[in-house]
Order: sequence, then structure tokens, then C-alpha cells
Amino acid sequence: LPSSCLSDIPLRQSTMTGWEAPEDYLTIIPDSNLGEPLNVIISNASSSAVLSDPAPFFSSLFYSPNSCLGISLGDDQAANLNDGQGSVNQTALYRYNFDNGITTCEESLNGGMHFRYWVQQNTGAIFMAVSVEESSSKSHTIAPNGYDHGRDWLVGNATNSSGTTSPQDNSQYTSTMVTFDASDDITLSDINHGIKTDKDIYVLTVTQTKAGDGTNVTDSSAADASTSSGSSSSSSAARRSQADAPWIIVAGSVAGTLLLGSFVGGLSLLTTTA
Repeated sequence: LPSSCLSDIPLRQSTMTGWEAPEDYLTIIPDSNLGEPLNVIISNASSSAVLSDPAPFFSSLFYSPNSCLGISLGDDQAANLNDGQGSVNQTALYRYNFDNGITTCEESLNGGMHFRYWVQQNTGAIFMAVSVEESSSKSHTIAPNGYDHGRDWLVGNATNSSGTTSPQDNSQYTSTMVTFDASDDITLSDINHGIKTDKDIYVLTVTQTKAGDGTNVTDSSAADASTSSGSSSSSSAARRSQADAPWIIVAGSVAGTLLLGSFVGGLSLLTTTA
């Protein structure tokens, strides 16, 4: 084919990635030039049940939607996922639900894990901005190293070797992860509160293994989902194809005042410390 014809063929996302590069890897905070890292992605190679309704999977990680008694500090954040929708407000806000109680009031009062999420319309992938926040007395600012700790804790729980079970409907899940290095796409001066981050994005593939009624799940649509990703013809760093990005399996350790656990091969369950 002549080069003029080839130039009109849209570049497609690699089938190994299951998502398209967003316009920016930061959220959009109203009335500012700042954002928070989109540091976890649920690939569209995940089970269709997870992509169509992620709430049971989120509950298996001890997260519940909304704030304490419907009271929330701060505005919604937006994100542009480069899916033709422009800047769109978050789909929902989830907070860590200690012991899976009936509300997230303990997290709202004392601080802890929370995330916002968006759905990329042309791929079905789910983008999440995960972090650890301070207590309400500190206006829910982000804790030191809160972006990386929040990401590490959520993904560590999701990928633990025993899998996760939803208290919402008893469905069960297993998750695997790869890491994408977004160093070229995130600038520290653009990050809310100036909190440093290693700029890694953890990409989860979540498989529902049992439905709520206990039956084993065979989801053929998940295996083919990655072929449904949209096109991306931009050559800018923020929009480049992830097919050319460095992919590694995480190994090493994570430790801090909020976390205990290790990242060696499969990720172990992470827990809080006093």
C-alpha cells in the first residue's frame, strides 16, 4: 500500500494492554492546574462482570461508595481519558470501610484509603486515582507518599494469593498485575499537594472466579476484550501507545507507617499498623 493509505489506518492498542492512553495521567481538580495520579487501571481484559459493575469487586477490597452519612469534603474531580468524551467527572468516590461496617465514617473521620474512578468509553477499562488521605481535622489532604501507598495497598490486597470475596454478593475474584512506567507523562509540579510519586501505574486484570450463587464463572468475553480497544493516532508522550511502553512485574518491598506487606512475586495482603 502507498504511504498515503497507511497514514489513514488508525493505530490500535496492543492486545496485551487492554486500555488506551488517556489525555493525561492526572485528574483535573476544579479551579486549579493540579491533579492527582491515575495510578491504577483495571484492564478491559478483566471479566465482563467486573467491567460492567465493579462495585462487588471493590467491596471485596473493603471499599464502600460515598462518604460518611452522605457528607463529603471537596469537589468532584474530572479526567480526560482520550475516549472522545472530553473531561468527565468521576463516576464515584469509594472509601476504605474498616471491617466492612455499614458506613465509611471511620475513614472519613480518621483518614485512610480512598479512590475515585472513571470508565474509558472506547475500551471499557477502569481508571482509578487511589491515595491515602489525612483525617477530617486536616481537611482530608493527601498523606505523605499517599499516592504510592494508596496504590500499593489496594493492589496488594487485590492480588493476594487467596483471592478476594465480596461481602456484597459473595462473588470471588483473582487479580494479576503489571506495571507501566509513566515517568515521561507526570510532572511533580502538576500533582496536588506536591506529594512525590514514583510515577508507576499498576494495571490489574481482574477475573471473577465464582458468582454470588457459588457457581464457577467462565467468561469468554474477557479473553477477547482487549481487541475492542479504540484507536490512538497521537504521537505525543501522553497519548503514545502503551505497546511500546516498558512493562515489568513488581518485585521488592513496600513499608511505611500505614503499610505492612511485601511485593515478592504474588503480592501479599497489606494491613495497617498503629
